[in-house]
Amino acid sequence: MPKHLIWPGWLLFLALFALAVLNDSAIVRFAGLRLDALFWLIAPFIAFVGANVAHFSARYMDGDADAGRFWWRLAALLLTALLLVAADHVGWFIAAWTAMAWWLADLIGYRHGQAAARAAGRIARRWLMTGAVAMALGLLWLSAAAGTPSMAGIGRHASQHALPLAPLVMVILAAVVQCALPPASRWLMSSMTAPTPVSALMHAGMVNAGGILILRLAPALAESPGLLHALFVIGGLSALIGSLFALVQSDIKRTLAASTVAQMGFMIAQCGLGLFGAAVAHLMLHGLYKARLFLGAGSAVQATSPAPREQPPLWLWAVALPSAAIAAAVFAEVSGKRMTDAGAVLVLFAAVCALRAALAVATAQALPVATRTLAIPLLLLPGAAVYGAIVAGTNHLLAPLGLADLARPLHAVHALLVLSFAGIALWDLSGRLRRSPRAYAWIRAASAPAFSTIAPHRSLHDA
Repeated sequence: MPKHLIWPGWLLFLALFALAVLNDSAIVRFAGLRLDALFWLIAPFIAFVGANVAHFSARYMDGDADAGRFWWRLAALLLTALLLVAADHVGWFIAAWTAMAWWLADLIGYRHGQAAARAAGRIARRWLMTGAVAMALGLLWLSAAAGTPSMAGIGRHASQHALPLAPLVMVILAAVVQCALPPASRWLMSSMTAPTPVSALMHAGMVNAGGILILRLAPALAESPGLLHALFVIGGLSALIGSLFALVQSDIKRTLAASTVAQMGFMIAQCGLGLFGAAVAHLMLHGLYKARLFLGAGSAVQATSPAPREQPPLWLWAVALPSAAIAAAVFAEVSGKRMTDAGAVLVLFAAVCALRAALAVATAQALPVATRTLAIPLLLLPGAAVYGAIVAGTNHLLAPLGLADLARPLHAVHALLVLSFAGIALWDLSGRLRRSPRAYAWIRAASAPAFSTIAPHRSLHDA
């Protein structure tokens, strides 16, 4: 069974990748589907991650008595994800979203012989199906208001006529649930009993469906500055909360889950800034990175041991700070972002990420000090250039769809959230967060999974 599904996965990836390269930006429409630039960007990514997960699963599921059920559900999940990205008719989109939510919850509870796994599956299904209902009602309402069943047609209608606010809010709520943003993050934080391949696919791809929904309706949402501000606040706060959640986890899979909450929040925040191209780039890069982390989680546990946190010497700060600033400037130049509009927020976050990466290198005790000093600029500057080029390339490809980054003006809410992130980062770097029992206990309780999903024995978890 596994070999029969692995090679079709790789062949599907190669076929989609070849067609994406050969595609001349023409939009293919048939049977309610729409193969446009967004499809050609996302579909090969889904196939690539799916093929890697299937390849890993062949060894992981070896000897499992119920492996057949796992493989067919995995195949169904991947096919419905591809259908979701291709869907233009709201009926196709609703059907694909609902089926994907059902299959995902079923795979989360795959270990049905364990009470904790069954509970995790029920919680995921309850949240995901609630999101599916909100999405279906919102899309059907928007379709009726716009007089067209086409997702693209709804966007075109919104550019000429105002759409009702309520269905757009329903769509945003559905995206919040699918992306596991607080308080819906509970279903993701409670899914640790899922097999590792399922966790990899879930965090690398399935949570991205909320972003796909927002991107498909971006032309409609862009007509409402208030909704974009709401998206930015929801996404920004979720990124902040997810970052705090990640700081207090002792389980590697749950730490990665909290990181996914933060990253999905950042992706939604980018949509709220009007940076739709950057959001697509982030969606794909995070998916590749997170799939690799989950599939290698077991090896990471075996290869690492706890070590005291080292504070870098002052002279390494003198290298890290200028390097991070220059890296942010390189990213801004290559990606075309300016400090005079909402793109400045993305540049500032790029600077913060560069600084965190620089400090990670500076505190790598296994490396000689001279190597650390040279590695900081040598890693940051090319990395910033590559990331900027990916964002710029994604913008170029999505421009015909009206999904290129918008030059939205800066707003006080942007500055407030950036300052909040800076405050949390300084709080963590100073060590005060880790020395505060009250803060630790509150964050730990807020990020705790449902009690019924905690396995009584560690061996019941799939590391």
